[in-house]
This record gives sequence, C-alpha cells and structure tokens, in this order.
Amino acid sequence: MKRLLLLGAALLLLCGCLPIHLDPTLSKSTAAAYTTTTVSCGGNKFTLSTGTAAGKCTITYGSDGNPSGATCKDGNNTASADCALNGGQGGCGKETTGSASCRN
Repeated sequence: MKRLLLLGAALLLLCGCLPIHLDPTLSKSTAAAYTTTTVSCGGNKFTLSTGTAAGKCTITYGSDGNPSGATCKDGNNTASADCALNGGQGGCGKETTGSASCRN
C-alpha cells in the first residue's frame, strides 16, 4: 500500500497535478540597503548615505539638544552635513567622497 501511494504521489508530481511547483528560472532580487541617516537643520532635512551597505552614520547634537550635523563614513566613502551653515539652515559638508552622498 505504501509503495502504491508513493508511486501515485510521484506520478502526480511529475504531471504537475500537485500544487507544488518548482520553477528553476524563478529568481529573487533584493534591493541594496545603504547605510543612511537624515538630519534636520532649521527647516531643512539632509539625507546622507555611504552608498554602500556597510559603514556608520552618526548625528551629533549641540549642548541645546538640537542637531549640529551628521556624518556617514565607510572607508573612503564619506558625506557630512553641518547645521551651522547658511545661517542655521544647514548644508552638505564641503567634501563628499567615493560613493557617499548628501542630499537636501
């Protein structure tokens, strides 16, 4: 009886009658997750990224508890924002290197 059930299941699987479907052409892709942070300076928001999935982003705060800037760094990929620029409205740092970015 067990042999007959196994044979029947094998035949159903081969003919595609079971709801199990294995498609060898099916592939998954996952979007790259970049190391990012967003800092608010005055009324502006700046989004920084290393451009890679590695590295570290840090927001720094002044003694008043408000953000004073932010940096993202992964080896040679660096970006920064400084909240003291443009009369306290903030701006991207002077130098962005490698695949890093700073956007308003």
